[in-house]
Amino acid sequence: MEYYGGDRLIWFYDIQLLFSMLSPSQRNEFVEFAECKGLRATCLDGIEATRARFHTTIPEAVCDALSRPGSREAASSYLSGSRVSRIWMDFQAARGVRNKSRFLAELLFPPAIHMRQKYRQANSTWLPWLYLRRAMTGFLKYLQTPNR
Repeated sequence: MEYYGGDRLIWFYDIQLLFSMLSPSQRNEFVEFAECKGLRATCLDGIEATRARFHTTIPEAVCDALSRPGSREAASSYLSGSRVSRIWMDFQAARGVRNKSRFLAELLFPPAIHMRQKYRQANSTWLPWLYLRRAMTGFLKYLQTPNR
């Protein structure tokens, strides 16, 4: 299961380096590819964040093309959504009953090694109780979250 952890400066630096090496025709290809893949908003967000951090020169034509109005893109909805909505989208994306079951099992019962790392101070014989604790804590956190 993937865990997404916010903005990392090194990612924006990578965007800065990559974008600065693109020729004008490659920038046009980038915009076309972003549009084709439904990633305009996501790419624009990354480029704007890079510009804010590194004062990267981005041609207005690129920003204009990426910011054209259109339907909400799936990637943008996913990345800007709450944790619950991302979990729901991940569940929906899993194909077939077997994959959906596997997804739920991993979500509800992560590998024992993960549990032991998270609760290092606990005795390993307590593992079933740690799963119960994790489930209860997660459920209470879910109930307390206003914008699920």
